[in-house]
Formats: sequence, C-alpha cells, structure tokens
Amino acid sequence: MYTSEDNQKNDQALQASIQYIEAIKHHLKPRILDNGDAMLYPDEITPSIVKKLESDLTDIIYGNTGESARLATKYYGEKNVQGVAFGELEDFQTTIKIGVLYCKRIVLWDLLSTICHDITYRISKAQFVPLKLNSQDSIEIAKIASNVLSIEKLVRDGALVILGHPSAWSKETMQIVRDSYYGKYGVYFSTKQGLTLATSLSVSNFLHLHPFTLEESASYNPGLPELQKLFKYYSNENKLLQRSYANILATNDFNYIDEISASNFYELVKYYQDVPEELNNLIGEVAGKSEQQLNSRMSYVKKRINTAISTQNSNIYKIKKSLETSGPLVGATMQFMGVQGILSIVGQLMEATGAAINHDTVLNESSIIGFFSDAKYISDNTHINIVTSGY
Repeated sequence: MYTSEDNQKNDQALQASIQYIEAIKHHLKPRILDNGDAMLYPDEITPSIVKKLESDLTDIIYGNTGESARLATKYYGEKNVQGVAFGELEDFQTTIKIGVLYCKRIVLWDLLSTICHDITYRISKAQFVPLKLNSQDSIEIAKIASNVLSIEKLVRDGALVILGHPSAWSKETMQIVRDSYYGKYGVYFSTKQGLTLATSLSVSNFLHLHPFTLEESASYNPGLPELQKLFKYYSNENKLLQRSYANILATNDFNYIDEISASNFYELVKYYQDVPEELNNLIGEVAGKSEQQLNSRMSYVKKRINTAISTQNSNIYKIKKSLETSGPLVGATMQFMGVQGILSIVGQLMEATGAAINHDTVLNESSIIGFFSDAKYISDNTHINIVTSGY
C-alpha cells in the first residue's frame, strides 16, 4: 500500500485505473452501498450507454495511456510483490481477499471494454438498433462493472490497478495463448483456466507479476523450455501458499470473513499490517509438503486461531457487560463501537485503575486475533463501512 502521495500522483497505472472507475460510474450510474459495494440494474443499461462506455474505457486503458500504465506497473513490480488474478473469478470478492494477503498490489486485466466492444459490434451488424440489450448481455456488464466498483477503495489507495488485456498489446501473449490453445504445452493449458494462466504468465516476467487464483489449478509441466522462463513468479510453493490462504478464507471455520466486503477486508489488513506475515509464520514452510501434510497443518492453524479468538471474545464480552452496566449512555455507545474502540476504552480503564488484562494467552500473533475478532464484529454488523485513512 502506498505511503507517499507523490508516488501516487506520478503512478500512471494508478491514475489510469482511477479514470477507469470514474468512467464506469459516469455511464452506469451505480448505487453505492454502505459497505462500498455497488448496485447496478441491468434493465437500465442501454446499447447507447454500452457504446459510450466502451469508447471511454478503450481511450483510458489502451494506446499511449495504456503503455504508460504498463511501464509504471513494471517499475512498481521491480521493488514490490504484485499479484495478478487468473481463472474464472466467479467468487470475485474472495479472490481479491486472497490477493490482499498474498501481495502488495493486485493487477486485474480489463474485461469490461472487451465485452462492451463485442456487444457494440454485434448490434452494429444487426438490421436495427434495439432499445434494450438482451438480458444476458446486460447482466454480464452489470456483474463485471459492480465487481470493479466494489474494489474502488483498493484502486484509490494504490493497492489494485487495472491494465489493458495482454492479448491486445503483447505479441508474446498472442503466440503463447495460440500455442496453448492448440495443445503445445499440454492438456491443462488448452483449458479455459489454463489459457487465462498462460495469458498472465506470458507477461509476468515483463511486468513482474505473481499469478494467483482461488480455483484449484490442475497439474502442469513447466519442464518445457518455452514455459520454464514463465514460471519464475508461479512456483509450486507460491501455489501452495495461495491454497493455504483460500483454505482459511473460504471454509466454514471463518465463514464470517466471506460475509464482509473485499473493501472492508482490505481496510482490516491495512489496519493490521502484520497479519499477512503472521499468517505466513503460522502456515510455515510449504515446500515439499504432501497434500495430507498441508491439510493437517491447515487444520492445526485454524484450530489455533479459533481457540485464540474464543479466549479473546470471552474477555471482550465480560468487559462489554461490565461497561454496559456502568450507565445507559455507555451501554448505548457499546452497540455502535467496534472491537478496537472497545479495547481502547478498556485500556484506558485498566490504566486508570492500575489493572491489567491479558489480551492473548494462546498466540503471540496478537494482530491475527484482533483481525479475526474485528472481522466477526463487522460481519455481525453489516452496516459498518471501515475507514482507516491516516493509519
């Protein structure tokens, strides 16, 4: 995440991504919800809107602007870990959450302008221009656009950028995807998921990108000379680390994390800056582990976190009850205060009375406990929208 306003102003990838977001908002007129998600009504998306949106997005994300954005991304990746999401992205929010833990900045490829272009082209070939889009087209545009708008916080903070799809500007991508499609690199790379991975791998060395996905990717053979250079940023260890994150975020053990928005998740990680490293320490070395060993390790990690959270929440519950009995004003305040606010008051009270409270009797990684506790509180109070600017 950025710490310098000057870097943000000079980052062409960031500025182009902000313009991309603004163009979507200008043309599609979304309703922004309290948690940062966007609501779009497919029936309101007309062929005229699609054509204007496609024109603006293309101007922003391709051409000279797009080239400057790619060079800025290359420069950023030389010093920082950048991840690029690949696969179907059906569970967009969870995919973004994994990316937030996995890397300092996420890169997404532009899909919206491509879809708008295809729709506009089809309409131009028809005998007459319809007043409305067919439901399949309008729903697809609304879905992709709402996903992009839901991560606006990440974009404005420099934690996510949107680049033109490599198939539109990279000759290497065109060749590798073509070869993959015809089976040159094996069965996996001729599948839909394999082709999306091949797309990202083809420019990973140039842009310094670490591919990641929520989906279980099939086995592949990077031993082929043409592929070896592409796997610098997608080693088996990186793949297992991503799966470990998915194991934590996408299971019933922590289903409340699934209920909070990607933007709120990002703000939590931003507040608890040590959480990614602390999770890595808990997960431990993944290299050389078998499937059974990794599953056993993840069961232990989740059990350890759950035990620590239960202990923490028990302490917080007792403190809240004691504060609520202190008077109606304090009791009412507790209903609208997050865990951090409660602990802040508790800390002041403990300091004033000379008492002490043990916040962590199970884990040394106190940030993890606060992170998961706050995530649970937010999921139970879905109206909450976190703002951590200035932290």
